[in-house]
Amino acid sequence: MRIYNIKYFWFTLSCLSLFISNNSLAQNQQEITVKAGLYKGTYLGFQHHFEGDICSNLLKVKHIEIIDRSVVDIIILCSAFANQQTKLNIQLVLYPNNRRARTMVASGDIDILLTAIWKADIDNKSVLQSKNVVLKNEFEKGIYVYEHHPLLNVASENINLDEYTGITIQSWQYDWKILGELTNNRTNIGHIPALYKMLKRRRADFTLLEFSSLSEMASFDHSGI
Repeated sequence: MRIYNIKYFWFTLSCLSLFISNNSLAQNQQEITVKAGLYKGTYLGFQHHFEGDICSNLLKVKHIEIIDRSVVDIIILCSAFANQQTKLNIQLVLYPNNRRARTMVASGDIDILLTAIWKADIDNKSVLQSKNVVLKNEFEKGIYVYEHHPLLNVASENINLDEYTGITIQSWQYDWKILGELTNNRTNIGHIPALYKMLKRRRADFTLLEFSSLSEMASFDHSGI
């Protein structure tokens, strides 16, 4: 399923950081193996890149037509270790949602999340974090609607989103806050596949997503719907 961007949108958000277990990574090693958490929807969408030596695979890739932020975060992580002449071996552990992922890191079930998360979601007492990967006011999202939605035929300067219902993931606190600034009509759900289903069934009109790498900036659901 594909949904389309209708408008550029600047997010004014806290910084993004890597999220690391207190079972900290040993320094000065030429090779290190970590148990790394990855959202299962991302895994399903890019499974062929996650077979074998993940860092080696991704660092050799010249172009990925459809990409999401998690894959970009992994490339950044692999590059950081490569620049320190350290080979990073990633043992994937899949998780269903961000809340569960943070719990797994805090308990030591996994060493690191492969997707950077917001600083407000980090418990500094139980985990370590990197320096900021993305600084405040540097993160952008787009307003997306399901294909064939009437908003696609309205000039962006004439769009009044207060007449429409926005939707986001329950645990995405910043997205929820921004939706409240865009419309009085908003709803939330528990996981990403449900978001796409709600848009397809017209139970909501728009959502906020990272921009797609496709030329028309369309977004696809990678969860298997």
